[in-house]
Amino acid sequence: MEMKYCNNIPIKIIKDPKFKNILINFVFLTPFTKSTATHYSLLRGVLATSCKKYNTNEKMHQITGKLYGSYVSINNRYSYKTRITTIYLKMPNPKYIPDENIMDEALDFLYEIIFRPNASNKKFDQKLFEKEKRMLHNCILSSFNNKKSLALDNMLNHMCKDDVINIKSMGTIEDLDVMTSESLYDVYLDLLNNSKKIIYVQGDVDDSICDKLQKFNKIESQDIDLEYKMIENIEVQEEKEIIEEANINQSSLILGYRTTINNYDKRVDAFNVFKTMLGDMTSSTLHQVVREKHNLCYSIYARAFINYKIFVIRAGIDKKNYEKTVKLIKEEIENYRNGKFDENLINMAKIDIINVYKSINDFLGDIINLEINKDMLEKDDNIEDIINKINSVTKEDIINVAKDIKLDTIYMLANE
Repeated sequence: MEMKYCNNIPIKIIKDPKFKNILINFVFLTPFTKSTATHYSLLRGVLATSCKKYNTNEKMHQITGKLYGSYVSINNRYSYKTRITTIYLKMPNPKYIPDENIMDEALDFLYEIIFRPNASNKKFDQKLFEKEKRMLHNCILSSFNNKKSLALDNMLNHMCKDDVINIKSMGTIEDLDVMTSESLYDVYLDLLNNSKKIIYVQGDVDDSICDKLQKFNKIESQDIDLEYKMIENIEVQEEKEIIEEANINQSSLILGYRTTINNYDKRVDAFNVFKTMLGDMTSSTLHQVVREKHNLCYSIYARAFINYKIFVIRAGIDKKNYEKTVKLIKEEIENYRNGKFDENLINMAKIDIINVYKSINDFLGDIINLEINKDMLEKDDNIEDIINKINSVTKEDIINVAKDIKLDTIYMLANE
């Protein structure tokens, strides 16, 4: 990968001739806090759907059509106490387009979205603001009505009440109700002026793209303190058990574990193999034992929130099977700690994980996400390095990882 600069913003170029499209990704890194979570969710819609020059749906459709389907999209994701906001342009490679000016015009469009939003007098257009506010309101309500999401949210609230993982990434209706177009504009300015920034470019490009990106030199990257991972370890004081009821068809059981492993830990590869063996593939232990052999659940799988040092096992069950299911899950975890598991699962899990990494180069944008993670982790591993580390995981590594997880909370959202 080659790297240039726009002001002090790194431009990382991933040259790849197999793609007919080009991806230009502006990454803004800011602290993830409850006070701005809802603002950033709303800002995503306000910036992506309108700008001063293209301030109607018709004008937005016209410009994307003129640019042969080029489009700008905005996303937020999170790594512990850091928000990763990406504003990216996907466009066809000019070498396949008869319009020789498409690169300049597409970058002009991106410039309009980033720097010239549909706003005046330090506030966003009120009609646009109210429209996106209603849409976000409905999305938050919809997520609340999703009982599977609600069960996980409730479990995390009991297990991690004051932790950052408990912040609703989409935001809350309470915060949305008091938001104004002026306060949202202030957050927009904060994003531009007070964030750490990196630009990633992927596709069949040459170094001339860096000259064209100099038009974005009105912003700079700020040297701010950001926390990408949880450092402290939280000791489990006692095993909590909570059962709540709701008007649902199927009960949702969640076991929440603490671990001392995060993405920076050298044990993370063994942890991922363990997670996959236990409950992240159809041949996994929990699927085969709890679901297939004992018929105690409709579905069961494992999931890690690795930068929060949390590991969960989720199952959809009949509430009458609660005690049996919990007992069997605990027994299987104990079997792993004692090395009593099918060793063929190690290779099966490795193949499953490695296939995911091998496919990264096949999709435009996936390698950028990997590079973003590497930059945050301050790692230089390429895909081959990662695969080698996965292949080196041993049975003893799996046993040690299984011994590391400690059950903190058993939660069930039961049907009434």
